[in-house]
Amino acid sequence: MRASLTAIAAELKRLKALGVRTLPVSDASLQQLRAAVGRRTQAGPAVPPAPAAAPAPKAYETPARTYATKPVETGAAPIPDSLVEGFAQPPDSARPWVYWFWINGNISKEGITTDLEALHNEGIGGVIWMEVSGMAWAPDGKVPGGSPQWHECMQWAFHECARLGMEFDLTVDFGYGSGGPHITPDRSMQKLYWSETEIAGGQNIDQVLPKPEVAKKVSAWLRPGANINPKVVEQIEEADSYRDVAVVAIPLPASQLGRAYRLPELDIKDGTSWLLPRGKKGPALPQDAVTPLDSVVDLTAKMTSDGRLMWDTPSGKWLVLRCGHASNFKMTRPCPQVAVGLECDRLAPVGIELPKLLRDPAAGKLAGIGTTNEGNDVNPIVFDLLSQPYDGVHQGMAAFSSRGPCLDGRVKPDIVVFQNGNNFFDFFKEGKVIKEDVHRNLIRVHTAPLIRWLAANGSSVKKFYWVSPAQAGNVTTEVQQFVFDCISTHVTKIGVMLDSRKITSYPYKNQEKDKMHFYGTAALDWGDDTFRLIADDLAANDIDSAVVLTKRNIDLSDTSPQPAKEGEVTLRLRLKALTPVPAPATFAPYGEFLVGYLYDVLEVKTGQYNEKEMLLFHPAYIKHVKQDLSRFKLKQEFTLTVAEIGEDSLWTTVHRKDIVGPPELYPYMIREDIGRHPDSADCRKCDP
Repeated sequence: MRASLTAIAAELKRLKALGVRTLPVSDASLQQLRAAVGRRTQAGPAVPPAPAAAPAPKAYETPARTYATKPVETGAAPIPDSLVEGFAQPPDSARPWVYWFWINGNISKEGITTDLEALHNEGIGGVIWMEVSGMAWAPDGKVPGGSPQWHECMQWAFHECARLGMEFDLTVDFGYGSGGPHITPDRSMQKLYWSETEIAGGQNIDQVLPKPEVAKKVSAWLRPGANINPKVVEQIEEADSYRDVAVVAIPLPASQLGRAYRLPELDIKDGTSWLLPRGKKGPALPQDAVTPLDSVVDLTAKMTSDGRLMWDTPSGKWLVLRCGHASNFKMTRPCPQVAVGLECDRLAPVGIELPKLLRDPAAGKLAGIGTTNEGNDVNPIVFDLLSQPYDGVHQGMAAFSSRGPCLDGRVKPDIVVFQNGNNFFDFFKEGKVIKEDVHRNLIRVHTAPLIRWLAANGSSVKKFYWVSPAQAGNVTTEVQQFVFDCISTHVTKIGVMLDSRKITSYPYKNQEKDKMHFYGTAALDWGDDTFRLIADDLAANDIDSAVVLTKRNIDLSDTSPQPAKEGEVTLRLRLKALTPVPAPATFAPYGEFLVGYLYDVLEVKTGQYNEKEMLLFHPAYIKHVKQDLSRFKLKQEFTLTVAEIGEDSLWTTVHRKDIVGPPELYPYMIREDIGRHPDSADCRKCDP
């Protein structure tokens, strides 16, 4: 056996020296290996050879361990081929992973494919994605972090890993830390601060202790010419992150040396500095600089919330320490400008609530955990369907784009959380006029497709939550209740309708001018409280034993597509008003966007149409590419063949904007445009 294994070891060593990426073993060596491990046995017990005497270890060597060999009994199960062959050709699960860095936006689909194929060819089984952006690392690339093109590249990386059979995982955020513009000072990394007050004993003290001084020193690694997000600066300047922890009193040291003494290199030894302790020696320790624990007086309960200390002091002189924590104002680094912000507090749940959806499987289930490899339950990729907290809460229906990550099969979530509702407020004239039949059907058109899709295709979904918008200021309470009731009619067939009006209402802190969107701490608090509602519901209802939606007998009779009011129709139209095309950042990461144009109806040539005006939606972006709408000029006449945007249309779930059409007009699109959706079978017509 020793000779056989020695021969195999020698061959493997030779192959390793040649740089062979796997461990291909020759047939002869395989036979030797099988014989060595007793794959084939003869009648009677196998007797292991006597071990050779091991040479005495040298002084600097650790003695080799000796293992007894168990005899192979007659009739013992043979060693399976898979075990032997697994050494020759390790399975994918045994392949190593590597960190895969994107630097300063220097990425492209071609580069991603080249990288991953090269890694795959070298036997790498998976990658851990990171993106960094140092002050002088590499030139600026063409794909800024967080841009629509960046999201497109990220989705491309997912698919390429799946194609190559590789696994993919992500770090929590850009750079080496975890944080960003969405982290406010009170949820950032914390530091202990204290103030010192000398008090003479033997009296009743009733005085306000000074708050510790918290210096707001902010620095960030930024590319030349880049600045910190103004919202981040505003939050830091306005917020008071200090929170009291304890108040203690110690006898004041008698000597000046004792009062002034501080432990050397304290900021290094306590971990608040990145430097390593150097063993620097300070002055000799004065005898009265050390306070016995039994001499420390805990005064925490004697200080009020406004810092007022009321204490009947014992005799002597006392040093009172008001201790608390506040942000250390450390910024994320090195990362793209869009992600520069405060680092989150790793030691408090409230500090990691937001980014933990990308790292904590238990929390990630709230938004949906899935994999890039079908049937493989490792390598979780988490998508939060709620709005990005630093952009407010206005993503809405974009989460149910037919190209959205959670709903097109790329991930397999247990739980889907969906937020929408305030987008529907635009349907109501002056925010108060309700036309029940018209508005009920419009809301139904936007709501029912998601419900039907989840019931039919949500093969992994066990729980669905629809989060209503907070109480808004741009519509009446009657309109908001009407919208809530209309949505609930469909949502409650498969899931839970969460009413966030109970959490936040207008006027908001950090509100937008439209009176229905907000950002900053208001959005963070709203998100925290919303997820607490979800957590409470999950605690009361065991998710593990829940049945997936596709296996439930759900009555969807009133969510099925309705026949179109009007069929295809050809008209002569005059353009009278148009909606401006927005910037891509307003609907990123989604690649499609529609804008509404309002036309006067001059003549109906074929089909039937009874209104005097028509609202046509034109694709402004397809696959992040801006479409040419220059031929549509105001007051110009057109003869167009159009069709309604039906409930089963792919365009139903795409972000759209209309500031010109009356809310009662049903949306139409030009016939040729309908086939240009990227997921359409006729996508060949899409602009490159």
